[in-house]
This record gives sequence, C-alpha cells and structure tokens, in this order.
Amino acid sequence: MNQLLSLTEDLEKGLIGIENSNDTRLQKCIKKIKLCESLINNLKLLYRKKPKIDPDQEIHFFKKIKPQFTVELHYQNTLFAYFKNKPRGTIKEKKVFINQELERISAYLQRYNEFYTYYKTGSEYLDHLFYRQIEFDIKIHAMLEHPLDREFTCPAGPTLTCVICAEKVIQFLKNELFMLKNPHLDPSWEKSKTLSWKGSKTDLVELIYALHSTGKVDSDLKQIVAAMEHTFNIDIGNNYRTFTEIKRKKNPTAFINELETCLLEKVKSEF
Repeated sequence: MNQLLSLTEDLEKGLIGIENSNDTRLQKCIKKIKLCESLINNLKLLYRKKPKIDPDQEIHFFKKIKPQFTVELHYQNTLFAYFKNKPRGTIKEKKVFINQELERISAYLQRYNEFYTYYKTGSEYLDHLFYRQIEFDIKIHAMLEHPLDREFTCPAGPTLTCVICAEKVIQFLKNELFMLKNPHLDPSWEKSKTLSWKGSKTDLVELIYALHSTGKVDSDLKQIVAAMEHTFNIDIGNNYRTFTEIKRKKNPTAFINELETCLLEKVKSEF
C-alpha cells in the first residue's frame, strides 16, 4: 500500500513540476507522457510481485488505482495531438477545429454509452465482471473495447480509461473555446485545477446544493457541479443519488454546520 501511495504521489508531484516549468505545451506533454509510462511500468512490476489479493482488492486496483496513471497517459497523448494539429490561423478556424474535436469525442462516448452510463451512475453490480483479471468474453463484454494487454488489465480497463479521459478532454476543449471567446481573461484561473478537495464527495455535494439553494450563484445545478469538479479535479459522480442519501441522514447539514463552527472559531481567534 505504501508503494502504491508513493507512485501516486510521484505522479502528482511530477505532473505539477512539469506544468510549472518554462517548457512549451508540446514539450510538457512529451515529458508527462514519459513520466506516466515510467510509473505505469513500475506499477506493473509492483502488481506482479503482489501477494494474492482478494476480489474486492483486485476490483479496487483496476477500477481506482491503475486508471489514475493510464488516464493521464491517454490524456497527455491526446493533448499532444491537439497542440500538434491545432490550426495557427484565424479564431474562426480554431473554433471549427475545437468543435470538430468535441464532436469526435462525444461520438466516442455515445458509442460506448451503455458502459458510460454504468460508470457515471456509480453502478457496481457488474464490477466483478469488469474489473477482475478474467478472460474477455464477447458475449458478456460486448459493450467494452477489447483489451490488448492481457497480463496487466481487466475487461473494462481500456474502456474505463478512454471514457474518463474523454471527459477530461471535453472539459479542456471547452476551456479552449472559452479562452478564444475571452482573450483578455487572465489565464491564471486555470491553476485552480491543482486544488485538492480533502473532504468527502458527500461534503462537496452538500456544499454545492447549499450554494445552489441560496440563489446567489448565477448558474444551474449542473453547471455548479461541473465547476466544482473542474476546480478540485474530482469526479463527483451521481450527485442526485448522493443528495438523496444526504436527505436521509439524521443530520443532513453536517458539513454546513462544520463550516459555521470553523468560521466562528476563526473569527474569534482574530480578536
């Protein structure tokens, strides 16, 4: 477990270090790709040396741990192609190119819509067939891409990587369009993507619904969720289901109460 945590920290610190360098966007992509490839090789060696693990641990590894590395690798390869092929012409040409990329990636998600829906709704009932090292069976796994690496993957591995990456690329392309439409906006706002949410997803959903219910944020609920996911680089999952669980809690405003308590203590400490 400590070795896995160390690799995850190496990934996070390595990506931040490269991003904060003075390299060009293409150079950053290349360095990030090499970083991911190296860490995935280390992850593969570590997994091969593992003692026998139970099915739940195996599912957790292929569903939560490995995708942190493979998604970033796929994402950086996609960004490299984007920056390499991006038109150098007019703003209109750039917008056309970005919209074409958005359509292409949206078409991919539509092609794997059945699995994408399973992933987005936080379903688990097929995890034992998707995230364990079992043979790919076309009768069972027809909704998935066929894995190429049989030694270090699971039936849903490549598809999971691609759909998570697709979401990240779509958000990136939307940001690119936003910057084209707002060329004078300070681009330093994008650094907010390095913020880390240390609370639970339930806490974040509680905060989102609290902000939305006040009417003080000029956006609908879906937009607020997307903004929070972007800011904290987190996948909130099915916020509607989470909010339903919050409503059933004995204290549905536990996090908001905690915020109030912490703020009052901060105010008192300043006197």
